[in-house]
Order: sequence, then C-alpha cells, then structure tokens
Amino acid sequence: MIILVTYSVVLSFTLYRARTGCPPSDTVIWRLIRGALQTGLFASIFAVGELTCFLLLPTSYLYAMLAIPVGRIYSNVSGLHT
Repeated sequence: MIILVTYSVVLSFTLYRARTGCPPSDTVIWRLIRGALQTGLFASIFAVGELTCFLLLPTSYLYAMLAIPVGRIYSNVSGLHT
C-alpha cells in the first residue's frame, strides 16, 4: 500500500517537473499525473479495506469480497504506469 502511494507521488512529482510550458504537452502531463494519483489511490483504498475487514472480522469471508478484485486492480495500475 505504502509503496504504491509512494510510487504514485514520485511519478507525479517527476512528471510535474517535466512540464515544458507548451499547452498541448502540459495537458498530456497533467492527465498522466491525474491518472497516476487516481489509480494509486483506488488500489490503496481496496487494499486498506481488505486488510481492515480481515483484521476486524477474521472468521467471516467479507475480506474476500475486496480480495478478489485487488489482483485485477493492481494489474491495471501497473499496466497504466508503463
């Protein structure tokens, strides 16, 4: 979780520093920054939710509801950052 958020922040900071001042390229950079932050936040929310459900209700399978899509979310996140 922490690594994913750190990765998103570092990527966003690097892209922010890569701005050129040319409006078309800056628009693309802002879209990349927004996408990095949104996907990192989305995956982190699912991971925290899964961990919370597992720790609070270990005898139920409520955490599985969040665990099933986490793999797909992480694969989508890593695919978007490459």
